[in-house]
Amino acid sequence: MELNSASGRVRREKSLDVLVVGAHEHSLYSMQRHTELLTAAYVASGLSVSLVRPSTVLYGRLGRSKWAAYGDKFIIFPLRLIVKARRAKIIHVADHSDAILGLFLGKSKWIVSCHDLNAIMAASNEF
Repeated sequence: MELNSASGRVRREKSLDVLVVGAHEHSLYSMQRHTELLTAAYVASGLSVSLVRPSTVLYGRLGRSKWAAYGDKFIIFPLRLIVKARRAKIIHVADHSDAILGLFLGKSKWIVSCHDLNAIMAASNEF
């Protein structure tokens, strides 16, 4: 919900069909690309979609380590994720390595992609 300061009324935010949870900004290119393609496919299907991913609050300030990125993902990001997830009918976690974020989604409906499997299947001519 959002407060309109001019009228003093509370305005409900528009609900989303799908919330795509992407990988950290400094993740591998393949993870970023998979997330972008997944989001674009939902949009092309006519669904209302929002993409959310951990930002770099600690990464860079505390060094460029995986531990700083984990702090962004597991300490700072869950609060933002919980707020965004309340608006979505379905949450799609774009990478299986982020499936643990499901712990913060409560009773929301959510799914997880294993994008590495797509590459394996394509290389095996199974698509």
